[in-house]
Amino acid sequence: MKFIGALLIAIFLSACGTSPASPTNFLEDAWKMEEGRNLQLVWKSPRAHIGQYTKFAMKPVGVTYMRRLGWWDKKNATSYEENDVFPGFDNGDNRKVAAEVAKMFDFEIRQAFLNDPEKKVRFVPHTFLDNQTLLMEVQIIELVPIKKYFPGIGSIKGGTMAIEGKVFNGGTGEMLMMFSDRRIENSPKQELQGKLKRYSQVRPLIQEWCAYFARLANTGMRAN
Repeated sequence: MKFIGALLIAIFLSACGTSPASPTNFLEDAWKMEEGRNLQLVWKSPRAHIGQYTKFAMKPVGVTYMRRLGWWDKKNATSYEENDVFPGFDNGDNRKVAAEVAKMFDFEIRQAFLNDPEKKVRFVPHTFLDNQTLLMEVQIIELVPIKKYFPGIGSIKGGTMAIEGKVFNGGTGEMLMMFSDRRIENSPKQELQGKLKRYSQVRPLIQEWCAYFARLANTGMRAN
């Protein structure tokens, strides 16, 4: 009976695992967003494609609006062996990990622009802005660790991450785009150690997002 109950939970999570996250106050007009192709929810200004953008900047990734772990997420964290838990780990607080994930995001976005095949747009510091610069703000709003229950069921094993973002004309401050995206990684690689070991889904998800943002900039905001 316990197994059947667990299986039902797994099916439920599989069905809703990639549904959009609830909007936060970071996006004041979230109701404007609609379903997108590369991002779950997107709004673009009619003027988003107007302009010759040659530079892209991103403010330090924030964690101000990130939700705390729920009861199921906490239970997941305590399912690890004692030697998997780093000193001072609080199974109800994922903000310490999120601060490190934010730094990873800052690194990967730079790499994405270096690796983009077109290289029409270059990455610049967010303190040097003009009308030819796209400025992005990103908030991590959800970060749920990988589960070790039922390793044969991918939807249970996967960890999730969700972000919200805004894109502006760096010179005028006009908002060109806002978005929300929540993803699950069902084949996490055990490539990260220490605090990030149970969050090894984050690197592949961040790399996917950053590659898309580089393509978005290099296509003049026409992607998606």
